[in-house]
Amino acid sequence: MHRISGPARLSGRIVRNYPVPVSAVINMSVHVTSNSAFSSAASVHLLPCTILSNGPAKVDVFFTSNTQEDEVGLVSAFRGRELRGQTVFIPDGYKGIVLQELNRPFTEDQDRNVRISAKFNEFTYWNLQTPPSSQDKVTSALQWANLSSVIHAPVSDDDQDNSPTSIEFSR
Repeated sequence: MHRISGPARLSGRIVRNYPVPVSAVINMSVHVTSNSAFSSAASVHLLPCTILSNGPAKVDVFFTSNTQEDEVGLVSAFRGRELRGQTVFIPDGYKGIVLQELNRPFTEDQDRNVRISAKFNEFTYWNLQTPPSSQDKVTSALQWANLSSVIHAPVSDDDQDNSPTSIEFSR
């Protein structure tokens, strides 16, 4: 079991229909139970909406069966709204996992117990009407994982000897 603990910062968001003050800190612990027996690979879709249901859905019947591909990417519809999507791969060194909450807590600041129910190496990212781009928050966040590994990589003596002593910026 892994324990993740620390403050969760919320700003001006609505949590369970209750407004949260502009700056609030909630201390919460998350207990993750890792089951080595899980082997199911999940087909994950990140939709640009909130669905007030948290359980299985007949995605293969009602959603992915209507998905088509054009020159820009994927095209589908959800509840009458056009969606544009693309397949996004999880960066090297990271794993995509689906967590399932075991028991719903009574309050937001209670510890949460979740288990790993599936894994994935890619997911389909959807936007309303416009194709996903590198400027979207989701793709930018995943690009940060690659950039972060380069920024935080150790610097060898050879790299320091070959680096410029000054940097010039052009307009």
